[in-house]
Amino acid sequence: MLISRMREHQRFPLILKQGASGKQLGIVRIIWGGFSMYIVGIDVAKRSHEAIVIDDSGSTVHKAFNFKNDADGFRKLLSVLDSVSADPADFIIGMESTSHYWLALFSNLTKSPYTVHMFNPIQSNALRDMYIRQTKTDERDCFIIAEVIRFGRYSQGSMPPADIYALREMCRARFFMVDMTSDLKRKVIALLDQVFPEYETLFTDIFGLTSSALLCTCPTPAEILAVDTEKLIELISVPRHKRFGRQKAEQIRSVAKKSFGVLLGNDAINGLIKQYMEHIRFSQQQIMELDENIAALFSKFDTPITTVPGVVLSWAPLSLVR
Repeated sequence: MLISRMREHQRFPLILKQGASGKQLGIVRIIWGGFSMYIVGIDVAKRSHEAIVIDDSGSTVHKAFNFKNDADGFRKLLSVLDSVSADPADFIIGMESTSHYWLALFSNLTKSPYTVHMFNPIQSNALRDMYIRQTKTDERDCFIIAEVIRFGRYSQGSMPPADIYALREMCRARFFMVDMTSDLKRKVIALLDQVFPEYETLFTDIFGLTSSALLCTCPTPAEILAVDTEKLIELISVPRHKRFGRQKAEQIRSVAKKSFGVLLGNDAINGLIKQYMEHIRFSQQQIMELDENIAALFSKFDTPITTVPGVVLSWAPLSLVR
């Protein structure tokens, strides 16, 4: 029996001949009143793409050509296709989802009259490894992509909706910034262990408000001892921690006097700690802004689910987790 294997496009000119067991026996080419479908395979890259046009029999209609990944390159692609056929319905365009380089081309093609399919490169690797047809090196990949479309042996992919895409990018950015901030904190601790190893006994949270204010101003024993007690009291009396006063300032100075740390390169380490702390402060502020933006965007989705049993979703702002 013949079982149709047409993809989403109603004019795709191939069906697969299968036996009762479902095993593929062969391919039957169908011509719709002399009409032949054109298949465009595009090999995506960062700066420029390679494309080829074949027909439904696998014969090359337009040899492989290069076009840039910009507006001029996109117009060149459309011009070449128009030279083959003025009817966009005569084409099916295929490309692999290579990194993020396919996004601009795919999003512009989906707004055009052309039918475009995107699939994971894994789906073409088997054909790429097994293919024995002799083709020029520069057109081999785009030809194989066209062949994948011609045989219909792929699972269709697509771009996510705009809100999902934006949410994904913001959550990835948040993950990156949290990871970067953690790395900066580890660097600060490593430097403190060298020049002021006793510092960890002064505060329960080294990166709390009071400790951060101190580290941003005078992170080493020499810097602390160079500041008079009244100035130190003012420094550690941050708005949310008014309880720290003279007694805490005197404790800090006492520990600084007895500190037994590395005496080499203190000026350089002092500067590095201050720089790292400024980066940490800035990153924390950016993370808070991202949390607000993520929460606002997430509120548009009709779902109350923000956690999986036993696992907090990595992209969910803490303000959403209950």
